[in-house]
Amino acid sequence: MKSYNNSISYRSEIDGLRALAIVPVILFHAGFKIFKGGFLGVDIFFIISGYLITTILITEVQQGKFSLINFYERRARRILPALFFLILICFIFSIFFLLPNDMQSFSKSIIFVNTFSSNFLFWQESGYFDVESELKPLLHTWSLAVEEQFYILFPIFLILFWRFGVKVVISIIITSFFLSLFLAHWGSYHKSVASFYLLPTRGWELLLGAFCSFILNFIKIPDHKIYNLISFIGFLAILISIVVFDESTPTPSFYTLLPTVGAVLIILFANKGTLVGSILGHKFLVGIGLISYSTYLWHQPLFSFFKLVIPQNEFIFINHQFIMIGLSFASLILGWFSWKFVEKPFRIRSSHTSVSSKSFLFFCLFLLLFSTSIAYYIFYTGGLPQRLNKDITNIINFENDRNPFKDTCQIENGVLNHPLTECSNYLINNKANVVFIGDSHSNAISYQTQEELYTKGISSYSVSYNACIGLPGFYTVTKPSSHNCNQYNVDILKFAKKVNASTLVITSRFPLYYFGTRFQNSKGGNEFGDPLFIDTLNSPNGLETYISEQLRRERVVNKMRSGILSLLNEFNVVLVYPIPEMGWNIPMEMAKCKLMKLRKCDLNYPIEEYLKRSQPISSLFDSIKSKNLFR
Repeated sequence: MKSYNNSISYRSEIDGLRALAIVPVILFHAGFKIFKGGFLGVDIFFIISGYLITTILITEVQQGKFSLINFYERRARRILPALFFLILICFIFSIFFLLPNDMQSFSKSIIFVNTFSSNFLFWQESGYFDVESELKPLLHTWSLAVEEQFYILFPIFLILFWRFGVKVVISIIITSFFLSLFLAHWGSYHKSVASFYLLPTRGWELLLGAFCSFILNFIKIPDHKIYNLISFIGFLAILISIVVFDESTPTPSFYTLLPTVGAVLIILFANKGTLVGSILGHKFLVGIGLISYSTYLWHQPLFSFFKLVIPQNEFIFINHQFIMIGLSFASLILGWFSWKFVEKPFRIRSSHTSVSSKSFLFFCLFLLLFSTSIAYYIFYTGGLPQRLNKDITNIINFENDRNPFKDTCQIENGVLNHPLTECSNYLINNKANVVFIGDSHSNAISYQTQEELYTKGISSYSVSYNACIGLPGFYTVTKPSSHNCNQYNVDILKFAKKVNASTLVITSRFPLYYFGTRFQNSKGGNEFGDPLFIDTLNSPNGLETYISEQLRRERVVNKMRSGILSLLNEFNVVLVYPIPEMGWNIPMEMAKCKLMKLRKCDLNYPIEEYLKRSQPISSLFDSIKSKNLFR
């Protein structure tokens, strides 16, 4: 097949396209709702990467100059110095400002980043759009891992199959593209987290970019006025996807064809003679495109460390948008600095300011081994807790210190046979006058209560079950089948009857199960975690629409009422009204205040928020209490 090479050596429009990709990504992570589809900028980056890498490979293979070692060295020069610089600065910062748990998580991510596999780590830990992901400084490196894995495999593929001709290579690329695309679409509905993070479901985007390179290299594309319209359609497709798509849009999937095909149309048709080519070729956008890689590296750590280090109190909540705008500009400034003084000196081997191949290889291997070793040590020691003074350590350990049975008597999954030996300290003659039943909120209040009861000669027993309302007949539908909430309640009530317990103390996080959503306190405290819906049915019925959700809540309240009334026929029942949810992890926020040496640490919110959240449950308990049914 004849090569035409339609002027693809360097095009400023590509740098402009990079700018069109990076800015929405930054503003999406900054939380600006108008850019709710800004995460699709990463998909555009994949298109660009596939195009540029394939262009380099085709050119060198055709000229007989291709070397796999040289290719990997150039990729390493492009990616690693700026990445190492970022990790170094973040590591130094984390030593002084991160709490042990956060430091341990950060060091773990460094290990996976250094082995080009961070996408596997974040796939296992959480979804990209989970609120908790905002606290991962290196979350964005998942896309680098995908590209690095592609860089390893794709050149080997070309070497093996180029001898069979360009048509064979293109046929394999097209086939792989469709297989990956269909797998991605299926995965986005059935294995959404894996589909988002992994190469097999992202490969089609890189291959789509590669296909652009083959078109421009081997197909004669004459200039035509219609290119103005075609490139504008591509430009518009990207803009529409950025402002219309959101976290609920299956990604990657057929929907993702809108921004990616838009990028393809720009690559193929937005030359300097078109309107879009002129826009993307403007020196301002080209400048942002040039620093886009370093800027991409810096934006996530800035946002993440801000949320990890600074107590998220009312002042932060009120001024959040202004702060995020400032951090967005800071990512551009740091991106420029990294590009100017780290990226450029290492990138070009022929430059007199660059590092030789052998020195560069030794430099990379040393940093990889050294940083991985240090990260492993920090992870193994639990985040270097010895860095912190005693006051901070005491605050962090407060929650565990107050209840020595917090872990042993808090069950996560499975079916129980009571009594559990390790939770029988407050039984007297293997009998329990009082039995505690419920979730982690029951666990939180039971220890001190049992201590007090024991001093008065009253025996008790407490085993809680995580994410489980303390009443029979309910299922936590957002948990796996191994989470058998109803069986827990059946088992512990069976035990209570067996030991002739006179009193049940029922404590659960009722508002969470009723609403299903995590608590937001209107003062900056937004709780992390998945939704937790309960239902009387052992299936996720009622979670799809507003009407069915209302029906689910009605079922829940009615079942709670009947369940409580049924228990009143057999036990004295103590109902603990909803314990206030906070939205913050109080010990962690207090530890942050101590670490940052803040004199004032406001961790409160209007009581009206608590009353509103608790109203459905409080009203139910009030109605039962008013009937004087309690013994």
